[in-house]
Amino acid sequence: PDAPAPLAVIPTGTANNIALSLDLRGSAEDVVAQWDIRRLRKLSFGIAKGHWGEQIFIEGIGLGSLARATAPARKASKKREERIAHGRKALRDAVNEVVPQRLYLTVDEQRIEEEVLLVEILNINQVGPRLRLAPAADAGDDILDVAYVSAEQRHAFVVWLEALIEHDLDEISAPPPPIRMLQGKKVVTAWNGLELRIDDGFPLMPGQTSTATPEDAPKDFADMLSAEIAGRPLDVLAPPRVKKKSGSKKHAPAEAA
Repeated sequence: PDAPAPLAVIPTGTANNIALSLDLRGSAEDVVAQWDIRRLRKLSFGIAKGHWGEQIFIEGIGLGSLARATAPARKASKKREERIAHGRKALRDAVNEVVPQRLYLTVDEQRIEEEVLLVEILNINQVGPRLRLAPAADAGDDILDVAYVSAEQRHAFVVWLEALIEHDLDEISAPPPPIRMLQGKKVVTAWNGLELRIDDGFPLMPGQTSTATPEDAPKDFADMLSAEIAGRPLDVLAPPRVKKKSGSKKHAPAEAA
């Protein structure tokens, strides 16, 4: 953040979630051709704090099924679209199988206690295998978008995933998924073993066999995890944000809660 030069993002990865959240699409040559030092865009970034210390994130923090589905593993294919499809199927299977966990969550002054299948604390509008869980999220608004799937939303969320997997929904114009959304500048949660992802990293956590778990910790041991937006955003070479209306040529499989 203290460097005078703006950040340039080139989408050469698999999902390209950060680039797509900044409306950077096309080949590397197409993206570079759009660069204009007179037209910069803000990109917020967050700071996660847990028992392992502090960690900066740009994409977000995930707990539960999506973190499990995106854990490091052998690539399913060398082809990008096949890897994305594999990730979506892995998430569908994880959501179908996961046992709901009690979530204790505070977003600014709002407290939530509910049985959930996954939680995503997002700085951008999409995550994992190109899933737009927070279509209206702005990567530069200094706000975290918290998306979570409750136990009773399991079937509807799986139907939404299946529609993406079968290409019955377009990933860009698809309506919002059947999830619950909250917004805030600071998120605090007590967690005791849900799979945890910070961007594409997987820090050690309570509930797993690791040197980070106290030797005398009880079975219901829980630790505090907090996330908040850093004080100063990054400047990025990207086109200005254009608000888009969500919609699809085909009907959504379920309404967002």
